[in-house]
Amino acid sequence: MIGKDFHNRNIRICASRAEYQNSHLDVIANAAKELYDGHHPLRILDIATGGNSFNPLVVKRLVKEGIDYRLVVSDVCVEISTSRDEPGGFLRGYMLLEKMLSSDELEKVTAVMGDARDMRSEIKEVHAYIDPDRYKFSLEEALANPRYSFLRKGYNLSAGYSRGIGRTVAFEDGSFDMVTGIIPFGSIVQYNPAVKESARVLKRGGYLVVDEFSVEEVNSTGSRFKKMFKAMKDDPKHITPFLFGTLQALSRAHSDKLGRLCAKLDEVLEFQEAFGCYRTINSNEQDPTTTVHKGDKVRDTVLVYKK
Repeated sequence: MIGKDFHNRNIRICASRAEYQNSHLDVIANAAKELYDGHHPLRILDIATGGNSFNPLVVKRLVKEGIDYRLVVSDVCVEISTSRDEPGGFLRGYMLLEKMLSSDELEKVTAVMGDARDMRSEIKEVHAYIDPDRYKFSLEEALANPRYSFLRKGYNLSAGYSRGIGRTVAFEDGSFDMVTGIIPFGSIVQYNPAVKESARVLKRGGYLVVDEFSVEEVNSTGSRFKKMFKAMKDDPKHITPFLFGTLQALSRAHSDKLGRLCAKLDEVLEFQEAFGCYRTINSNEQDPTTTVHKGDKVRDTVLVYKK
């Protein structure tokens, strides 16, 4: 399910998840060694800090290689939480950084609220896990909540950054040596502005290294509609939204989004390499309107571009 233009780049398929993750770390470490001059910290922006342990592994690898760094972690779409009922990826991701890094390592990490589609805009409203009866909050309300104290840490980074406290800073052109993220563009319906912004904040010679995924085989059509009909039986007024959402999700699953994404990246950056790993979705209950479901076969793919 990959576009012809992308498929012709001879993507390397890893034999296991472990090989895939190690290759991902190797790419970042090799790019870091190429860019690090030994005098100035390597500046890295993660535009999609999800609830995974990859950022701590990156930091540990940089420390092992003797590379000084400054890591800025942010959310791709101004969501501290993806629902009002549980912590979102941004919060879980920072909690893992706190858990896995030493105090000295964590001191070089800064968390900011940001929108990957416009890294020069001030964030006024966020989605947060604060009150079960609400979903959206002003940034000030979120910053005042003890759960999000990690966003209140003041910082004054080197040239190219503005001073800020937990909010979007006006990232100047060429502010970062590297831009990373786990499904940063796949998380956005209209991702072209985020592609352009990522290229803008990269310095000349810098690298974009992102992990995206594509659905290779949809095996969940039947289960999706069973869940949809069950949901409609429980609440008939949701017939239209569930039907529309389910059909839209199946359309997204069958689409060649990764191929189109690469075509957009080609317009602003130079392709270097790509490698992937196949897996089958094994999570249980899922909303029928989500892109992937249990039984679907997907391919995670690391895309490496240079400016």
